[in-house]
Amino acid sequence: MDKKIIHNDYTLSLFNKVYSILIGVVSSAFYIRYLGIQYKGTYSYINEIATILGLILNFGIYQSYPFYYRKYGNKIYEKYIGIFLRQFIIYSVIFDAIALIFYNRSTIFLIFIQLSALVLKTQLDNVILVEKLHLYMWADMAVKTILAIIYFLLWRFAPVSVSYVVYSVALTNIAVSIAYLLGTRVSIKSCWNSYDKNFSIEVFKFGFYPMLSALLMILNYSVDIIFLRFMGENRQLSLYSVAAVIINYVWVIPNAFKEVLTARVAREDSDERVAASCRISLYITAIILVGFALLGKIAIKIVFGNDFIDCYGVTLVLFIGAFSMIFFKMLGVVFVAEGRQKEYFIILLISVIANVIANYILIPIWGMYGAAIASIASYTVCGFTFLRRYCKWKNTNIGHYIFARNDLNLVKGLVRRTK
Repeated sequence: MDKKIIHNDYTLSLFNKVYSILIGVVSSAFYIRYLGIQYKGTYSYINEIATILGLILNFGIYQSYPFYYRKYGNKIYEKYIGIFLRQFIIYSVIFDAIALIFYNRSTIFLIFIQLSALVLKTQLDNVILVEKLHLYMWADMAVKTILAIIYFLLWRFAPVSVSYVVYSVALTNIAVSIAYLLGTRVSIKSCWNSYDKNFSIEVFKFGFYPMLSALLMILNYSVDIIFLRFMGENRQLSLYSVAAVIINYVWVIPNAFKEVLTARVAREDSDERVAASCRISLYITAIILVGFALLGKIAIKIVFGNDFIDCYGVTLVLFIGAFSMIFFKMLGVVFVAEGRQKEYFIILLISVIANVIANYILIPIWGMYGAAIASIASYTVCGFTFLRRYCKWKNTNIGHYIFARNDLNLVKGLVRRTK
């Protein structure tokens, strides 16, 4: 294993993710207990639809940033911010007007009231990830902590309402966006004046396939929630959405490596970093799976309460697919950074089609377990197709991304030191 991987960026990223797991579990416990089994599924549906619309409406502009950073350096930062600010102003006017029109239809209102802030925060997240990785991580930890405090206060003192949770997320999205702009010490006036119409058209064109790919990626994660909303029972939707929350925490460590790789591949090409990130993520996920299999029911009862114990089984099923998606998370970063966005898109499209068909067939038969099996099928198609294409492209062996002799030697060395 390349010792350079044990680097300050990786250390901070891992610390960020460990902290995110801890504070995230606490935060989830508060808001899930607050919403209860009656409203948790409804909130998940609202959140998934808002996320899907947000991805469509940002037009994939931020997806092009690593590519153009390689080409032009950080001189492009102000141009991107100028585009983002114009979008934010236009979207705020349009979406707030739509939300007010549908004020009496709570689901539509809550979807649109948060959209402009969600789009801005998503765009800035991905740009700051390249520009100032440490700022991104500290801001991420801060916003998660604030949300945990807000959810605790809602749980203890507020009447149950999905809208309170949505408002909390929207406000923190605005707050972290402001923190990003202040942290980079950027001049808003300079960014606004740096707007370049031709450059904007160029990044819009570049971002088209990555935007569709990001949409497909979210659909791959979200389509089961949407199908369960209309084809399943509300109780199963709530249980399944909690299982999805748990699996998202399983992916926190792989995401830590993905975020550092996003910053690194924008500057250099290092296959060993990619391979090591895949392997370490697989090992950690396997350890988490064993721990959850042994202690999962107790943990669910303690964290989320007795009402959600029945999500244990479906969570174990979803774990199977979590391994495959590690390859997508790591290798997808390289595909986009090196301009292979069309191939990235086609693989995801096949995966989503498989997911939709499987959900449509299996949910009426097995309910939330049918949704879980559909996800496994989709994740497996996606992850291993990315791995095979990447290995063919780089002319490397698949096994190098799953296990390496040096990893075993490293473990043996650590064992010897502890004796």
